[in-house]
Amino acid sequence: MTNNYKKTGIIYEDVFVNPLIAQEYLTRNIKNRNVKQHLVSKYASDMAEGRWKANGECIKFDTDGNLIDGQHRLRAVIKSGMTILMTVARGVKEDAIPTIDLGSVRSVRDVFCIEDIPNANIVSTIVRRYIWLNSCKKYRSDSSTLSKPQVLEEYIKNPDIYKEAHNFGASIWRKMRLIKLTDVGAFYLYLVVTKKHDDASVRDFFVQLVDPRACECNAIHLLRERLIQNLTSRAKLTSKVKTILIIKAFNAYITGKKLLALRYSETIDENTWFL
Repeated sequence: MTNNYKKTGIIYEDVFVNPLIAQEYLTRNIKNRNVKQHLVSKYASDMAEGRWKANGECIKFDTDGNLIDGQHRLRAVIKSGMTILMTVARGVKEDAIPTIDLGSVRSVRDVFCIEDIPNANIVSTIVRRYIWLNSCKKYRSDSSTLSKPQVLEEYIKNPDIYKEAHNFGASIWRKMRLIKLTDVGAFYLYLVVTKKHDDASVRDFFVQLVDPRACECNAIHLLRERLIQNLTSRAKLTSKVKTILIIKAFNAYITGKKLLALRYSETIDENTWFL
């Protein structure tokens, strides 16, 4: 289907773009921004797993036939091996090119807000963190390779567990702000849902951490002291180090092991993970 809008001179066409067509279009990619491979991988994953939807965004060519927008989507078609219905716009004038991609990019939080998901910012972060914990990336906090549909799809699978993770994280955060609410929620989910630890035991670990009167485990006591010290220290613990200390304390707690000290060693603890 082709539509010619005479006022702009731009011709729009719906095209089923397969890897061969995508490769052909990319031969016209004469002048464009650098390729972001994480975006290509993100889009390709959505295409291969059925999350990619036609949303009105176009593959754009200028008046000389050069590709000016859409290289990441086209490379994703090639990487995924899929055929995707796309709208192609031809004849974009040169003076309009600088206006491409100037709109505000919707975040995962924005998508959750549009879907009327309560506590959208916190819950969306818990979901992203939980996905990363399950992907064996371990200490990486970067979630840039997770697409918005992927995060929303994960939430929709079981919204109740994410609501519960938020509520539990909030209850711990209100008592003592030693660990981010979102980290408590994600750790709680990972330990209970993925690692199959007893729900009450996982809750008790975090309760003991923020309530000295309830603390019966020396590993948790050591962890609390390290985290309290970190609050006023100029040299803050990195996210990776903090996560490893939490892991070591939890593993000691769940096995009943007494620790003489709670330390981080870059060489020894590189593969430390939750039991």
